[in-house]
Amino acid sequence: MLRSLVGSEMCIRDSINAEYGGLPAGAMELQRLARGSATHARAEVWGRVSGLDVREVVSGGVYQTMVANTHQLSTECAGDIDRDVSRVQFEGGFDKTGLQRVLKAFCVWHPSVSYCQPLCFIGGFLLTQLGEPKAFYGLAQMHTSQCRGYWTRGMIGWKVDERILTDYIERQLPGVFNHITSMGIQPGMVFTPWLQTLFVSHLPASTVVRLWDCMLGSAVHFLHAVAIAAFRRKSTQLLETRGACEVIKLFSQPFDPDNLDQVLEEALALESSVKEYFLQARELVYPEVVEAARDLHESHYKSAFDYTEPPIDDNAQDLQEMAEHRRSVRHSRLSGKAKSSPPPSPRSGQVARSWHWPT
Repeated sequence: MLRSLVGSEMCIRDSINAEYGGLPAGAMELQRLARGSATHARAEVWGRVSGLDVREVVSGGVYQTMVANTHQLSTECAGDIDRDVSRVQFEGGFDKTGLQRVLKAFCVWHPSVSYCQPLCFIGGFLLTQLGEPKAFYGLAQMHTSQCRGYWTRGMIGWKVDERILTDYIERQLPGVFNHITSMGIQPGMVFTPWLQTLFVSHLPASTVVRLWDCMLGSAVHFLHAVAIAAFRRKSTQLLETRGACEVIKLFSQPFDPDNLDQVLEEALALESSVKEYFLQARELVYPEVVEAARDLHESHYKSAFDYTEPPIDDNAQDLQEMAEHRRSVRHSRLSGKAKSSPPPSPRSGQVARSWHWPT
């Protein structure tokens, strides 16, 4: 029954409510999540509100399969992961070898995934909170739901949201926007480092878990609301800055962690309007970003979500077929072909999961 739930974000959300008694998305539930989840219950809460639990159940051990096939990664990608893991640090330490397995398995898992440095922070934080293999399923769920398109070749999803968030700040905080742009600073130069790592690289872990409680229960637009609240809270100080260095120093930390409750309260007040704004704007901005990529001779970005998710099967023949398909997809991207051959058809009893963004 659970396999039939795969295929759309709404089905996953419904399955959480029906099978696991999870929290449906909504203002009241976000208010509850904003109060914070207990440390001992965090894995359970995150699994239910995000859809991670359902994904893990229906995946049928795909993590172990992907770990066994990490040899498919290019030497360059594997080297980038190893270097980044050796540099990153988390409070209390973490399993570096485990993080290497999680990131490499994630990059093998789906042809739309393209490794980037923020994944090291996000995957590492998931590992410290959930352990292995839930960190892998957390990345997979966020890739197809909360942060869709952020970790594809060209980071199209992120580029779209960056454009929209910049426009939102210009409309809602025109004085701040005009002041910093007059000094040659775009808002994205300030909020990009925060949001690409989902605040992991800029705030203490105890603060980030509170932000993620709400983000996983809704979507990344909740963190956009947090970024807007951070701009608002520092708007007076920002208007007094006289140069780029002062602006960067002011926002070296998005906000004082001691003020987290107030920031969450402001973000919750903004969440509904920000969500609506982003959903409407994505339909307009997405084609423009894709067109800009095409103008740069990178039209393969357009197909970032034109794939059917690989069927879950431990059969060696299936794995070989999927490996051949991934190679053909990557070759078609590099050669600039607009279309690639469809993936192997799922075998009896399997579900081919197609998803496109934006929805």
